[in-house]
Amino acid sequence: MLKKKAMFAVLSVILCFMLIFVSCTVKEQGTVDSKGGDTVEESTQSGGQQSGEDISLGKYSPPIELTAMIYDRGSSSYLPGETPENNTWTKAIEEKLGIRLKVIWSGSYSDYWRELTLYMASGNLPDLFFAYAEQFGQLLQDDAIEDLTDVYKQYVSPRTHELLQEAKAAFDACHSNGRLMAIPSASNTATAANQLAIRYDWMKNLNLQDPKTMDDLLNIIRAFTFDDPDQNGQDDTFGLIANDMIFTTSAISLYGFANGFHAYPDIWIEDSSGNLVYGSVQPEMKQVLQVLQELFRTGQMDTEIHTQ
Repeated sequence: MLKKKAMFAVLSVILCFMLIFVSCTVKEQGTVDSKGGDTVEESTQSGGQQSGEDISLGKYSPPIELTAMIYDRGSSSYLPGETPENNTWTKAIEEKLGIRLKVIWSGSYSDYWRELTLYMASGNLPDLFFAYAEQFGQLLQDDAIEDLTDVYKQYVSPRTHELLQEAKAAFDACHSNGRLMAIPSASNTATAANQLAIRYDWMKNLNLQDPKTMDDLLNIIRAFTFDDPDQNGQDDTFGLIANDMIFTTSAISLYGFANGFHAYPDIWIEDSSGNLVYGSVQPEMKQVLQVLQELFRTGQMDTEIHTQ
């Protein structure tokens, strides 16, 4: 079906790191198949190919439309005038691939799951959306999502396949009875590792060396706070910054900082006895929190991050 081919043009280039389901919604633009999905009887690419031919990663002409639900954990930002539906990324998708993304709902992370439940109950799911295992199981039971096995094999790029195989456990979990029913939220392990970014211009200004231990890092944080690293003669810098949730998925979270103390918040890990334990409540986290408390107390972190 063209809809499935179009879906994988998007997945291969833009959305291969997201947990995505293809819903069996009915559109007016094509005929309905036996599972309630849609097929488009005739469509061409910019190269003039018909829908039954190899679509690869070519551009659709005229553009096709995919619907989506999008949530925001509070770390997203847009340029002035941009929206979840109209921004640099969506414009690039339409310009390069001929795929127009229509956002039927966007909002906070907490509200998203309530809205998704309502859409599931109505049977009017978008083409693209995020879900956890609980929703995945319900969607399978309701026969509400498409089998992606064949279109994945035919249209996924080698690079996308390679990346998804790095998260093979997650990829396997998206199968039911040997058939691929979703694309897992996976990423390149080399680039997804939790880490901290350090201002090298400030390092150079203060003649500091690269840190090799957490003590070295704490000394750099102290120097960045009190030794005028930007050399403007004012007391206007913090040594360590974070977003308001501190431990969350964003470019300025402190997962990497915690990992430096062998603490692993928000995930389940194996302890020294081989038992599965929750990282956020292990003894190592106590040291992390004590260090952060001291950084806040001494002004090395912004105490107003929760109000900004």
